[in-house]
Amino acid sequence: MFEDTLIADKYLLKKNSIVQIASGIIHVDEKVWGADAATFNPRRFISSSSNNTEQFSTGSGAAGEQTATQLPKNVPSAAYRAFGGGGVICPGRHFARSEIVGFTALMLLAFDVTMEDDGVIELPEKDDRRIPLSVMKPAKDVRIRIRRREASE
Repeated sequence: MFEDTLIADKYLLKKNSIVQIASGIIHVDEKVWGADAATFNPRRFISSSSNNTEQFSTGSGAAGEQTATQLPKNVPSAAYRAFGGGGVICPGRHFARSEIVGFTALMLLAFDVTMEDDGVIELPEKDDRRIPLSVMKPAKDVRIRIRRREASE
């Protein structure tokens, strides 16, 4: 049965109300993800079968088989909600993820992407002033140059 609920003696949730939270908040929680929670870590969801994690994390030398994992150890499933959760989880999430990976692979293989001045692309600061409707927006425009790679034979 639904009823008014007081959380932490501070927050009153009224009966029949809808409660929402921006997923970006839980995706940067240091208690869950560690000290680097607010930074992009492309290896966060990759594990290695080798015991030598130093080699793997620095990218130097062979470190055994590398595989993608669902979530790092000790991270609760509710900590990552890119596609929603519970009764409202996206039914097309697997298809969407496949599209994203395929498109990204195509872009990396077919194009050189640099900053407008040919520098290395830096991760832009996110705009925390608004809740995104689909994807977190950068705080300012990011100007890049995309060039088709020469075909190698």
